[in-house]
Amino acid sequence: MGNLDFNADEHDDPISFDVMPDGTVIDVEIESTEQKDNSAKNGSYLEIVFLCNDGEHKGRKLWERLNLWTERDDDKAKKMIAMANSSLGAICRGIGKLQVSDHEELVGGCCRLTLGVEPAKGDFPARNKIRKVERIGAAKASTPAPDKPAAKNGGKPAWSR
Repeated sequence: MGNLDFNADEHDDPISFDVMPDGTVIDVEIESTEQKDNSAKNGSYLEIVFLCNDGEHKGRKLWERLNLWTERDDDKAKKMIAMANSSLGAICRGIGKLQVSDHEELVGGCCRLTLGVEPAKGDFPARNKIRKVERIGAAKASTPAPDKPAAKNGGKPAWSR
């Protein structure tokens, strides 16, 4: 038998695995990517692991699975692949890599994610889903200043009448 020699009192409590609230915005780095076979063995998906690198959720991970490859040729499969390609495009734009030839090129890329919550289904608990991907440091859309009303009294201040 192996020697474990472990004392739990010497280690911090683990990071919470609760679902992050709807609308949470986190800055992440892509920690890893891997192409995996789907459970039906008729295609594969790209699994992307994001690591939150700041704020109250620092250290949390988020997994995104993109169904990019399948042997099926039905409308549902085509829609699934189109959605996955759209999501991958958003991630690539978010990390500033518009063309990639290997999924490993995504690793180390940083972006900002806005999260939603997918409710629990059957045996599966609620989980976070990506709603929006942005570049970190991208200029935020500013609200234009409201137009000033037309000047009265010939443009003179009201007190000068």
